[in-house]
Amino acid sequence: LMSSASTSVEAAVDSGSDVHVLTLEDAIRFFDKQELSNLLIEGVSGLTRADIKGHLVLTVKDPTSGQRFHIDCGLAHGVKSCPINLLSLSLLIRAGAIAHFERDNCYFQTHQGSAKIPFIQDHGLFKLRIAPTLVPQVDQSQTVHHAYTVNGRSFATSGDLRLWHRRVRHMDPTELLRIHNHELVRGFKLRGSKSTACDCDTCRQAKPRRWAIPSVAPEASEATFLGHTVSSDVKVLPYRSFRGFGYCVNFVDHFSRLGFVYCMTSKDEVTAKLRQYVNDMRRLGIQVRNIQTDRGSEYFAQEGPGRFNQERNLHEFDTYCHSVGIRHVVKPVEMKEHLAEAWFKEHFAAVNAMLWDARLSPAFWADAVEYSQFLYNRVPNKHLGGNLSPWQAATGQHDDWSRFRVFGCDVYAHRPNNEFAKVPGIPRGQKLIFVGFHPDRSGFKCFDPETRQYKVVGDCYFYEDFSSRINSLRHFDSRRALLKSQADQPVQVDDFDDANGDAVRGLFLDPDSPRPASEPATSSALLPSTALGKQPQPAAQPTMDAARGGASTTWSAIAR
Repeated sequence: LMSSASTSVEAAVDSGSDVHVLTLEDAIRFFDKQELSNLLIEGVSGLTRADIKGHLVLTVKDPTSGQRFHIDCGLAHGVKSCPINLLSLSLLIRAGAIAHFERDNCYFQTHQGSAKIPFIQDHGLFKLRIAPTLVPQVDQSQTVHHAYTVNGRSFATSGDLRLWHRRVRHMDPTELLRIHNHELVRGFKLRGSKSTACDCDTCRQAKPRRWAIPSVAPEASEATFLGHTVSSDVKVLPYRSFRGFGYCVNFVDHFSRLGFVYCMTSKDEVTAKLRQYVNDMRRLGIQVRNIQTDRGSEYFAQEGPGRFNQERNLHEFDTYCHSVGIRHVVKPVEMKEHLAEAWFKEHFAAVNAMLWDARLSPAFWADAVEYSQFLYNRVPNKHLGGNLSPWQAATGQHDDWSRFRVFGCDVYAHRPNNEFAKVPGIPRGQKLIFVGFHPDRSGFKCFDPETRQYKVVGDCYFYEDFSSRINSLRHFDSRRALLKSQADQPVQVDDFDDANGDAVRGLFLDPDSPRPASEPATSSALLPSTALGKQPQPAAQPTMDAARGGASTTWSAIAR
């Protein structure tokens, strides 16, 4: 995605400037999504009005290794009367860059640990040779803020409160603003309006709840440290995931609310997942002391029809607990495990919102609940005083949100070893769907809709604006019609690709009322579906589809 070397120019690093300023000629070539600017800039010759503004993403090259590095400079301005390109040193440092000035040792780094790029010294000016970073072009009518990752380094551009609300599993905007104002995490760059009024259509449709029935609150947990008491429960899903999962089991720490979720194809795997959870906690230096469950058959007995199976299951779960020094506490008959049940209620509300927002198939539920848990663990919560997240309490590591993206957004990844890269008209990028992070690999976990397989990518661009996908009523009608007919569910629905677009019924009609005479739109590219309300049976893994020049004049600038 790097432009040719002939487009590179020199830019001076200015410690007295609080905006990035380029010559008008270079700004036209460098800026993405150009707009007219009304910014007044104070220079040595008086006030000057900027001509254009735009999003500036630069590429710098290490002259020794030839390796290229990218840095998101955010908003920049182009000025016709400016004789030289100026990069604000303070803004570069704020974006994570490092500038080192020492006799015979002056260099620039895009981030900690990257290559040291020597400054070009010209009559007292410190300059860098820069080139534009070209990004895939999209419909300019959409508001696009590019977030990308290169060489394992994540560059998440700032977003408004609405975008971060969607990135962090449709979290309460009031809590998001509190976390930002207190600088509790890294990588949380907020711009624009900070109104906490949630006017999110996704939340209104995916998170409605009936009024709670008044009841006596359960007694507070006695847990005073991580691992003291952990609650667990199993949830049955009415729809198989792409990986064949029909169940999930959670483990929630009472003291910190640090949680883990594991997806399963059968309830028989609960003991194996408990073993995996204990090992995961040990890697964090935490020993589980007590585990609390209800009297479900997956924990207690009666998983099989015969006496032998009952004894086998009881023996397997409790024997493992005893072998690692865990006390298994079983709730009384007909009493639920409140904390684990509340976990399911909260996280699957987030799953509903994320899948609805992205217009994705229900088969992505496993990826969505894993990503929801990943995010929750890295958000400060009231159980730890409001300033610590469960992950920080467990590891001591400060939370970093720079890699957070909107679940289900489009990803354009570079195709490695592409034999057709030089063929004109053949795309060099590959379109994927972002579905979270792999627990054992760095990068971003994505779903390839062509091969129906998961892959982890590094060099990629993200497009988090779903405006081209969204028409809520058509989406609801399409999904519901397919579920009622037990037809295959599309991986992703484009709400405007609807054969019945002219016959969309009123929003407040009964959803089960008869549809127009024409047949609903269907798709042929799907995994086997499971009827709602029926016990899911183990399914085979889905098979792969058919593949497919600067002056020496000093010109300092300060925004007015």
